[in-house]
Amino acid sequence: MMRTWARLKQHWVRHLLAALQVAVGVAVVIAVFVDVVPVIRASRPNRAEVVFSAFYGGRTDDGSTYMTSAFGIDDVQMLEQEFETVAAASVYSGFPSTLVQVDGDRFLLRGIAQVSPGFAAIVDMNMAAGRFFLPHDVEKDAPDVAVISDELAELLFPGEDPIGKIINLRPQSEEMRLFGYGNVDLPSTEGVPGLDLMVIGVFEQPNNLSNYEGPLVNTLRAEVYVPATGSSLYGHPAFRTSVGIGDLDEPMGFVEPPMFEETFTYLYFRAHDGMGEQAIAEVTTLLGARLAERLGGEIHVDDMPQTLVIDPARRMDPWLLQQRLQEMLVLGAFGAAAFIVAGFSVFTTFLAGVAERMRSIGLTQALGATRWRVLCEIMSEAVMLSGFGGIIGTALAYPVRMYLLEPLEEIWIPTQAPTWGDAAIVVAAAIFVAMVIGALAALYPGWTVARLMPAEALTEE
Repeated sequence: MMRTWARLKQHWVRHLLAALQVAVGVAVVIAVFVDVVPVIRASRPNRAEVVFSAFYGGRTDDGSTYMTSAFGIDDVQMLEQEFETVAAASVYSGFPSTLVQVDGDRFLLRGIAQVSPGFAAIVDMNMAAGRFFLPHDVEKDAPDVAVISDELAELLFPGEDPIGKIINLRPQSEEMRLFGYGNVDLPSTEGVPGLDLMVIGVFEQPNNLSNYEGPLVNTLRAEVYVPATGSSLYGHPAFRTSVGIGDLDEPMGFVEPPMFEETFTYLYFRAHDGMGEQAIAEVTTLLGARLAERLGGEIHVDDMPQTLVIDPARRMDPWLLQQRLQEMLVLGAFGAAAFIVAGFSVFTTFLAGVAERMRSIGLTQALGATRWRVLCEIMSEAVMLSGFGGIIGTALAYPVRMYLLEPLEEIWIPTQAPTWGDAAIVVAAAIFVAMVIGALAALYPGWTVARLMPAEALTEE
């Protein structure tokens, strides 16, 4: 290996340029495909799956979904109390942003969601402090409480114990006014008390979440969870706003449009270990019949029939999966093109290199070196050069992903962030492919000189 490295250093500028071209290809491939691994993993069927999502609707021929807001709090209670196969259940409804106020300062948060007490068990939530919701928290006359993320707790209450603190949830129209979107005739929120939520728990935000998606399919990344009581959160009297000039007690006020309906579009449940298939069959039969009876055979838009649809909750929706993979293929084509260019660079570099070393190679053959040995020495140099380029490319992959690809992905379909294991797999595969391409690129130059007779090589100019 030391002899190989010494030969590469003889024309180090030429070899460094070739290595940098390999590095560019490796960096692009790693930056792109590190997001593909979690997508593929999330799409694989898993017979041991125990967490599922349910909605009432159907899928069209192109894979898109249609659904009706059909689930209520009583459905969650039925699943948890009457179904032997179900360990926990929760309705879900979320919104990608919300405005809160703490000590006079307002903060725009990434998301808020209404869930049932069983949600913590469904997503394997780790609590950093306090507790998650209990059954009495979802009663309509219960105190208004919230569970917030550890990141939000550090932002709102740095160096303090957040348990027992109050965050004030502001009206949606105030958020729209503050950030300049929505109807220009939005009502004034001056003097509106908002909804005070007492923090009862702090949860650890998983590290492998993207900036958009939550821990389950069709959920949003939330910084605040509130109990799903069956009542519209933003229909609370605390959000009553005034139209024009007048006292809030006058009948000219109105209630903001509800963000959360009394029924919910999504329901999630966790089956007992090893009972996933039985749980699907039981929920499909019993809950499906209950919903059909409740909705009276309601037909969705365009006369498309509705039924209870159950999917693994940790697997990406098939339509989203297809769209995400198409995005990755577009970007992956640039990485493949960079690899091809790098291969040609290695090819031309070693074609010129072996031409310059023709006499010394002929001398080694005259001293007994075989064609195979000559070929292996040249290919090993190419492999080492490509491996060195792969190491440089690994270091460049992070800035390429952060500053070139991530801004593009913000306008595309996001997915769960890759883990360190995903990154290790992609890095190892990219460097291996680069070394294989380097070996193949040096194959022709190596064989060209190896097949010459010693006398021919010694007389080459």
